[in-house]
Amino acid sequence: MALVVVLALEAGAYVGLWLVPSPETLETAPPQAETEPLGIAPYLAAEMLHPFLGYVWNPEMDHAELERVAHGLHVTPFGFIDDSDVLPRRGPHTAVVAVTGGSFACQLSVHAKEMLRQRIRALPGLAGKDVRIVTVALGGYKQPQQLFAVGYLLAAGASFDVVINLDGFNEVALAATDNVPAGVSVLYPRAWPFRVGGADPQRAALTGKIAYLREWRTRAVAFAQGRPQRYSAVARLAARLWRRRASAEIDGLQRQLVEGAGRAAGAAALGPPTPGGDGLDTAVDVWRRGSRLLAGLCAANGIRYFHFLQPNQYVDGSKPMSADERRLAIEPAHPYRPAVAAGYPKLIASGRELSTEGVAFADLTRALADHTETLYADSCCHLSPRGYEVVAAAMIAFMEGHWEQSRASRLSSR
Repeated sequence: MALVVVLALEAGAYVGLWLVPSPETLETAPPQAETEPLGIAPYLAAEMLHPFLGYVWNPEMDHAELERVAHGLHVTPFGFIDDSDVLPRRGPHTAVVAVTGGSFACQLSVHAKEMLRQRIRALPGLAGKDVRIVTVALGGYKQPQQLFAVGYLLAAGASFDVVINLDGFNEVALAATDNVPAGVSVLYPRAWPFRVGGADPQRAALTGKIAYLREWRTRAVAFAQGRPQRYSAVARLAARLWRRRASAEIDGLQRQLVEGAGRAAGAAALGPPTPGGDGLDTAVDVWRRGSRLLAGLCAANGIRYFHFLQPNQYVDGSKPMSADERRLAIEPAHPYRPAVAAGYPKLIASGRELSTEGVAFADLTRALADHTETLYADSCCHLSPRGYEVVAAAMIAFMEGHWEQSRASRLSSR
């Protein structure tokens, strides 16, 4: 009878697994890196406030911290990832290419560095030069941070041959999930209340609850992966139900955390009212104006400027995906998904305006459309090293065809 009961429970659990679908492969993978606002907490400890850029990496972080957040890469005194502490300067035998944007641009500049270096060396005027790829990108950056970062380094004495701006996702995703819910101006950096808010007992309590739920959510998945329970539908269903329940509770606590952070920090965190009132439209306007200003800054300093809209898996039809890649990259309830759906059409339309105004702009949302292999690395926006090389190849192809346009000395006055 005990065996019959166990078999009946297992059979019922198999039905339950079919009725309770999961966007992630709970049986084979641990929870992915958090993408909610509190998910930046591990990075806040490795970052420091900056008077002009909002925040940069802390070059004084210890080796263990550096390995955890920056994979051991060198952080310069200016707070960016680079091989050298010396400010980059172009010269007769050296070409300097700056890549700016958020974490997508930062990772591309690292994973596709050698490919970029070799392909850029073949562009007119750079043949035979030693090409140096400089990362002026950091996770969470959004306009006007790219504009300010390039301007800050130029003011400090750096000089570039080419500036590549690869962005768009953070502008709409973070405006919708970080800034607007907290009542923070979309002009301000992401998670600004958490950086300047100081001590807040309510925030500490919410943070503790969220950390507790995340820990138990992770343990539930780890339990379902162990032996012999991994072969039990009952164990897998229990882990899935617990994770769904914990995730829903975490989402609610996160909303409370974000909504309360701005109020607790006051004017220092909230900033000026969002121009125009509509966060998403304003974020796209700031993105377009930031690019135009960056193009003008580059033109005034004899720098070629290229602007690319980064691809994202939540843009419909942008990439064919296998079942495995969908489980890895697509989460139906992901907080960034609605922002991409609403914001990317606006970005694409504004990108067309940039092109008509004289900016060398390319929409890369279809850059992965002919690739069936798994290229996405998480359910947010990031790619595998191979994926970044595919995107870099598309960027180089555009640069080859728009090399002269990128050096335009004047933009339209529109």
